[in-house]
Amino acid sequence: MARINNWPAALNQFLRDKAQVPFDWAANNCAFWCCDWLLVAVGVDPVAKLRGRYRTARALAGLLKRRGGLAAMAAGICRRRGWAEVPVLKAQRGDVVLVTTALGETLGVCTGREIAGPGKDGLITVPLAQGQRAWRVG
Repeated sequence: MARINNWPAALNQFLRDKAQVPFDWAANNCAFWCCDWLLVAVGVDPVAKLRGRYRTARALAGLLKRRGGLAAMAAGICRRRGWAEVPVLKAQRGDVVLVTTALGETLGVCTGREIAGPGKDGLITVPLAQGQRAWRVG
């Protein structure tokens, strides 16, 4: 499953579109945010069946617990699509990265030297070096 031809421009537009969209447990949590990118990049939404079913942190925590945690869920999604895990510092723009923050594990998208994801007031970034795991998309 390869990325679309114009994925670099699409990533730039995705980041601009998401810049002011605040975190929301139901619609803009880290997993849905990354899967929004995957829908743009490769045309597949790995969590399509989960959208609209979880509205609270508690409900999502239950889902993640049943699936072995966020890292296991992300790894499974990527493995099923043939996307290899890569060393974090080898992640490239558009790859999915797991990072641990003060609030716990979260997913983001590599933008080069940073990981972008949804924050309280919109797009946030952390240095790529803070990543824990990464998967090559496409």
